[in-house]
Amino acid sequence: MTDQREMKTRLFEWAEEQGLTLEELAEKTGYSTRHLYRIRDGEWPVTETFMARIILRLGEWARSLFFDEMPDLIRHQ
Repeated sequence: MTDQREMKTRLFEWAEEQGLTLEELAEKTGYSTRHLYRIRDGEWPVTETFMARIILRLGEWARSLFFDEMPDLIRHQ
């Protein structure tokens, strides 16, 4: 069974900070521009498969671009 955690990413903010267009990010990650637009715009979720592919393509450091979205109740305990 796949883990259905709600994942969030700073990938798109990082790309902007680096001066990368979405088209250039697509080329670096192997995803289509349309796929990235859908994730960026919240139409599609950030999956563990997406995260793994980004890390594989960009390097282990890219793991820091992803985080779990935890409810405030859990975060403050």
